[in-house]
Amino acid sequence: MALVALSAAVYGGLLAATAPITIVPGFTWLRPGNALAPLFGMFFGIPGCLGAAIGNLLADILSGYFGVGSFGGFIGNFLIAYIPFKFVRDHSFGSASSIGEFYIWGVIVQAFVSAIYICWWLDVMQSVVGLPVFVIWAVIATSILINNITVNAVLSPILGVILFPLVKSRGLYWKDRVMPQKSTA
Repeated sequence: MALVALSAAVYGGLLAATAPITIVPGFTWLRPGNALAPLFGMFFGIPGCLGAAIGNLLADILSGYFGVGSFGGFIGNFLIAYIPFKFVRDHSFGSASSIGEFYIWGVIVQAFVSAIYICWWLDVMQSVVGLPVFVIWAVIATSILINNITVNAVLSPILGVILFPLVKSRGLYWKDRVMPQKSTA
C-alpha cells in the first residue's frame, strides 16, 4: 500500500505541476511526469502501476481536468506502467538489450496502447464528453503519442539509470520482494 500511495503522490504531483501547459483544454496537457509511469511499473510492479493510475486521477482532480475522460485516463495510465512491467525482462537499464526492450515496450507499445484506449473511451463517451470524433482521434491521440513517446524516450532511460540502483538498494524492487534471493548459509 505504501508504494501505491508514494507512486500516486509523486506521479500526481508532477503531472499537476505541468497542468497549466495545456494541449487540449479540459482534456490533456504537456506531461513530462509521464516519464515516471513506466519506471514505477518496472521497479514497483503492480503497486507502481496502480500508483500511476491513481496519480493520474489525482492530477486530473487537482488540475481541474477531472471529468468522464479521467476514467479512461485511469486505465490508460495503468497501462503505461503495466506494459513495461509485464514485458521488459531486464529493468536495470544496464545493457543494450535492457534499453532496447524498454524502447519497444516502455516507449512505443505503451504509447500506442494508452492512446488507443483513452481515445476509445472518449469516443464511447462522446455524448457526455462532447468532443468531435476528429478531435478525439486526431488531436488527442496525436498529443498522447507525441507526449508519451518523446518524454519516455528521453527522460525515462536517464531516470531509470539513476533510480534503479537506489530502488534496488532499498529493497523496493518488486522482483526482490516477490522472489527473494536465496541465502548462502
